[in-house]
Amino acid sequence: MELGILEAGLQERNQRGSGKDKAEKAPPLSGFAQAVVNRLAGEWVVDEDQFENAAEKPGFKKLAAAISSGAWEGCCTETISQEISVMAVEGQEDAGDFHAELRKDGRKPSMSVDLWSKHHQALLGGLSHGIRRPGNKQPWKMLRKLSACKTCRHDHHTGAFVQDLSWKEWGLSGIDDPVRDIFKAKTDAGQLGSLLLLLRLLLILILILILILILQVVT
Repeated sequence: MELGILEAGLQERNQRGSGKDKAEKAPPLSGFAQAVVNRLAGEWVVDEDQFENAAEKPGFKKLAAAISSGAWEGCCTETISQEISVMAVEGQEDAGDFHAELRKDGRKPSMSVDLWSKHHQALLGGLSHGIRRPGNKQPWKMLRKLSACKTCRHDHHTGAFVQDLSWKEWGLSGIDDPVRDIFKAKTDAGQLGSLLLLLRLLLILILILILILILQVVT
């Protein structure tokens, strides 16, 4: 139905007026402009959970042509696939910078990994979670970054495969030893916190005993 409305609108626009008032097709986009709209199309496919061939379907092409006055008429599945791959690489590079920022400040990222099937394709996705403090010239907030993005086969749905591939992908973003940089570091931090709490309680107990002894001597 939406396609029919769009076609009717295009026909009315092309038939309206004459001479300078008549709609004319815009010149082709420059290479840079073409790259920008292709990236936007790739982001739209990801954000809206569309199939990779969504930008080459007739309805999308007509919509793109109407918006750009014919300067851009969508793009092919291969282009969208390339854009998604580039976004995955850029995301992992951003995660690497974020990991370096956290480690420089003495903090460690947390990781979450999931393996699922999407559009007949098995995917491994990993996220890094961490807190960015105001000292980094940013407001305090919890961030998550893409630290792993890998296609898999249907027979890869095993715990061992997820661990091996996760560690390999984390290595690309600066986490060379997950046991040392994430799991052990977080555990050690937890043990240190418990030890400090125990020492505080012991100190309070000693102070109470000293106070009791002082009161006994005075009375």
